[in-house]
Amino acid sequence: MQWTVLIRSVAGSESNPVLHALRTAIAALADDIQVKVFFLEAAVEVLRSGAQTAHAVHHDLLAEIRELGGEIHVIVLPNDAGDPFLPGVKIGNMATLVRSMKSSDQVISF
Repeated sequence: MQWTVLIRSVAGSESNPVLHALRTAIAALADDIQVKVFFLEAAVEVLRSGAQTAHAVHHDLLAEIRELGGEIHVIVLPNDAGDPFLPGVKIGNMATLVRSMKSSDQVISF
């Protein structure tokens, strides 16, 4: 079984959707479900290497996802000029996302 988790929300926004998405991914991985987590739009900032202090809790959860065998992807425009991404983050495009969604049993969006 495979899940694709889409995260588009701003980290720290009301009801903490990014935190819930990461915790959901960890629970699925612990239950032997393959998980690919995709960060898009405003959520991309969580994956920037310069944001480790501001998003320490998220970064701990991201590390746990990687340890459990999950994949972390970021979808950005080709001309993205922001800080580099954390080690282990795969840079993809919409085709990468669509292929993952197509092969997934479940697609969850936060």
